[in-house]
Amino acid sequence: MTLDGCRGDTVGGLTPTRSHVTPELLDHTLTYRDLVGRLTDLRRLATRPVAGETTGTFTSYDRSSTFDEATATYRDWGANADGSGYLREHDDGGRVVFDADGPGVIWRLWSALPAGGHLRVYIDDGAEPVFDRPFRDLFDRFGDERSPANFPDLMPTLSRGRNCWIPVGYQRHCTIVLDQGSGAYYRVSHSTFPASWTVPSFDGTFSPDDAIALAEADRALSLRGRQRPDPSVSGWGLL
Repeated sequence: MTLDGCRGDTVGGLTPTRSHVTPELLDHTLTYRDLVGRLTDLRRLATRPVAGETTGTFTSYDRSSTFDEATATYRDWGANADGSGYLREHDDGGRVVFDADGPGVIWRLWSALPAGGHLRVYIDDGAEPVFDRPFRDLFDRFGDERSPANFPDLMPTLSRGRNCWIPVGYQRHCTIVLDQGSGAYYRVSHSTFPASWTVPSFDGTFSPDDAIALAEADRALSLRGRQRPDPSVSGWGLL
């Protein structure tokens, strides 16, 4: 699947069909704990997505690579300024790097070089962002806590790339803007659910239960490759 010039794929490389929809999934409500649980539930890898559930990625790849349908030729296919791409300029300044209708969730934000310029997250067409902080803070802080964030396996640095696996839900729409000086390179991985589903829209805060669910997921990821001690935990087994 391609979203507004951004590269993406259907979930698991599979195309969902109506035959996989059961009555209870036609009107489904996900809690924040449900979203967090999907980060570690390995049983979902063997579950085909329901009709209307897709996933994709918005990235900073170089948009100068194009295909000319009139001549059936590729232009600037070797372009490699992959930290320069974005969707459009935002009305209030900055560059729109993610723009998607809901209901949906952002699973992961990544950057190789996040800096001090702000990242702004607008949820459900709100006039004010629910998150408006330096881009690098996304990977260093959790909520109003001081850095470092205490989720080393949800917010790891891998091969110098910064990762944030803290889900951000939105019911109607989500727009992400990076302001000048925010650094270079980004990747936003997300899923869109069937239109009849309900997801919790992120308001910039985390409830105590939200934080506990994230701590449990972080702990589960820290045990990957080993047996979890509690079989009551969703997806218990080897990670």
